[in-house]
Amino acid sequence: MESGERVKPADFRPHKETSKPTNDEGQIIQSVHHISSSSALNDENQVQNLESRDDLSAVTDVIRLEKHGIEVRIPPNEAYSAKDVTVEIIDDIPTELVLKETEAIISFGLRMSPSDAAFDIPVTVTMPHCAIFKKPEAAKIVTYYRKNASESFTAIPSTDGSLRCVVRQHDLDLYMDHFSEIWIVALFTWAFIGKRVICTPYIPLSTPKNDEHVLFVRVRDANIGKGEVQPGYMAPITGEQFLVRWRSGALKITCPESTMKDEAMTLKESEIGHLTEQKVMFKVDTRTADKNKVILQFILEQSTTKQLLVPMHLEDTTMASSNKTDSSSPRPSASTSASSPPTDAAATAGGVSTSKTRLELSLNR
Repeated sequence: MESGERVKPADFRPHKETSKPTNDEGQIIQSVHHISSSSALNDENQVQNLESRDDLSAVTDVIRLEKHGIEVRIPPNEAYSAKDVTVEIIDDIPTELVLKETEAIISFGLRMSPSDAAFDIPVTVTMPHCAIFKKPEAAKIVTYYRKNASESFTAIPSTDGSLRCVVRQHDLDLYMDHFSEIWIVALFTWAFIGKRVICTPYIPLSTPKNDEHVLFVRVRDANIGKGEVQPGYMAPITGEQFLVRWRSGALKITCPESTMKDEAMTLKESEIGHLTEQKVMFKVDTRTADKNKVILQFILEQSTTKQLLVPMHLEDTTMASSNKTDSSSPRPSASTSASSPPTDAAATAGGVSTSKTRLELSLNR
């Protein structure tokens, strides 16, 4: 998804209901009494706390972007309802977002409008993240925000009342009293130890046997969806999760079957921390292959090691060319068959007919 792309109705997969109301941007809109995040639902204490609150009778507008796992709750009695709000997902990192070496992006960017909207009771945004926390409540979170694309970003600590952020193991809550473009960043501390990434190998759709082929491994943050497949490529296996730990060096990826042999392609910690996805390219030469299938190995090394095995079937161009030549050769026609010498059965029948004629002539004499 390109930067700033608005969510459309096709991005959602409603459950049993087929008539959920949506606004013009395709965001699912609902009015509920109270909503808790998926993590909170698994926490018995938090559920009990929700049920003991005094504001359960207040109706809250909810916008759900189910494809991205995002839920936006608009408080009641405000000037804006869910129908007035637009939520945009930003995958591409803006050049204006300049991070420190000790910071890492842990979720995708979010832009909410109208940009001049302000709230007495904060809007709550629940979204997934890719961070690995030893103790989420001890993590130091910073929210980078700006009003429009022409401005530079301002960093606000998560403890600030205007953009307070509460993180859990796999998702977070952001409390906003005004709308803007925001990016959630975590600081390197003992509580924030790394990132969860998904590594997916891609091979060409067409792989002739006597040729060279360019392959790549896509490394993306775990909270980001699969996205669109590059034209001409396919993912023969499901992507694997890999845990990248800070202060453990670069992520090294090797493909022994490639022209690089055991030489590794590397992704620095800063690249993984400051970007949400990237590609590592390899070239495989199959011109000397003696089989029609190659098992590719992609070895991921950092604090741990993981091996991905990918089958790549080769098209035998020699056989295909031979079949094409055979199919273009002239086939015998009906006239050719008719002019062929008689078969043994025809010859025998002809002999019997001749003997019968000679016998009749002899009797007439």
